[in-house]
Amino acid sequence: MDPHNLDRLFIISIWFESMVYGICVLFGACIYILANRNRKSHRVLVTSCIFHILVSTAHSIISLLLSLQGLTTPSIIAVPNGSSIYFVSPTTFMLTNLGLYVSNVLAQDLLLVSNIRPACILK
Repeated sequence: MDPHNLDRLFIISIWFESMVYGICVLFGACIYILANRNRKSHRVLVTSCIFHILVSTAHSIISLLLSLQGLTTPSIIAVPNGSSIYFVSPTTFMLTNLGLYVSNVLAQDLLLVSNIRPACILK
């Protein structure tokens, strides 16, 4: 068996395990907590939770593709430090990942600020 296929298999299996854990355990627990409380949850929290898991999943998928390309493509790994050079070069995958990360953090910060501001006004 080709060693590059084993590398790809290992990377995909680790990624799949983390996605199953994140979606099933963490996302499921978050939705369970938001849905099964004595008081009604605000729709913004549920929508935000779904948005963040979708953006994080897209980020993880692109990271998987970036890792597969950088660590198993023969033309990249043939060059000394080729993977390191590939990971710091501004590729489409890298820029898309950066955009997803920034949008996720921006949305989290906006949600945090929108929840803190009314609490400060009420005091």
